[in-house]
Amino acid sequence: MIKVATTILILISISITCYSQKCRYTVDKIDEFTNERILETRFQEITSGNPPLYTKLSTSFSARKINDSREIKFVALSMISSFIFEEGAELLLKLENGELLKLSFSQRVESKNVKEKINNTEFWTLSFAFKIDENTFDKLRQFNLQKIRFKMSDREFDSEVKERDAIGFRSLLSCIQ
Repeated sequence: MIKVATTILILISISITCYSQKCRYTVDKIDEFTNERILETRFQEITSGNPPLYTKLSTSFSARKINDSREIKFVALSMISSFIFEEGAELLLKLENGELLKLSFSQRVESKNVKEKINNTEFWTLSFAFKIDENTFDKLRQFNLQKIRFKMSDREFDSEVKERDAIGFRSLLSCIQ
């Protein structure tokens, strides 16, 4: 009887360890001026450009929470040209249930040119944070991302989201519940 109980406890411990949420925060602190708790997750790649030409945008997201306010931090990278999101431009997120979520840029954002000395490569990158309301947060946590559309003034990019990346993104959001 003791062996059975011990075995059950060991199995429960192993399953809890294996399936528990693993939130690795890059920031976990209390702001000394405002006393707000700040949590920020690592970045998760959501879409990747198509090597070797990288004709699409590569994107990564992280999740950030300051007290009860939530943000999604967005980073985009292009190997072919600079890009600009004008104020009001939209980032469209299509969920697996067919629903479309729109995140709007609150200001103009222009990519910055980066030259890497090691590989002698050149690319353009930008980052931006979107505040998300409770409703959007719940939908993003409940359903996987399927596709992302980047609407710029002069062009659009559609990118498929792989299932493992969509699951990783939802996992990040669980870290800032």
